[in-house]
Amino acid sequence: MPRHSLSICFISLAFTACTNVSSPPIEEVSTTEQAVTSCSSNCDCPHDWYCSHGECTLDFGPYPPCYCPMRDCVGPARCSGGFCQPVRTDEATMDWFYLGLLNRVADEGGYAFWLNRLRMFRCNNPNNVHDELNSISWAFIYSTEFQGLNLSNQAYVRALYRGLLRRDPDPSGFAYWVNELDSGARNRENVRAAFVFLAEFYNSTVAPITSESCIAI
Repeated sequence: MPRHSLSICFISLAFTACTNVSSPPIEEVSTTEQAVTSCSSNCDCPHDWYCSHGECTLDFGPYPPCYCPMRDCVGPARCSGGFCQPVRTDEATMDWFYLGLLNRVADEGGYAFWLNRLRMFRCNNPNNVHDELNSISWAFIYSTEFQGLNLSNQAYVRALYRGLLRRDPDPSGFAYWVNELDSGARNRENVRAAFVFLAEFYNSTVAPITSESCIAI
């Protein structure tokens, strides 16, 4: 099956250029046809395709390079005005807690609540950032909304990669964590906590937020 692309965005003046990396398989697509599958939004279509009148199409015409915020902008960037715009790491972190864990764009009130809480802890004591991110990720995972998704072990691990590491899983890492759950070696809380204390999470999220300037709430 073909795979659609998740784009990594590199800052370039006013907007970022996106380069593709592999992400999970999607429905079979024929590039010989303009309308390839049904859709309700751009996120249902492969990268560089868009949703028009309920069908994915390649004839994107004047459409900008950033179609789906969940798929096309990773790292400290956000899809805004059709382009991947650079943002602070604390903002990107909360974006991806929603996008990766809850599989949706953040609601304004919820986003403001969690971002302000993170910034308050950051300003009070930068050493609190790691503990607070651990606490917030726990709150997301044990929310009624997340629990209501009834994710399989594979989907759960994929959500942790996307929500906490802001990327799709590498095959070996994905297989390892899924096996940990399937075999009973660890439970889901053990795996969540392990992700929060990975060096990758620290280097991509905790350290940058700690070093960012304080924004008083």
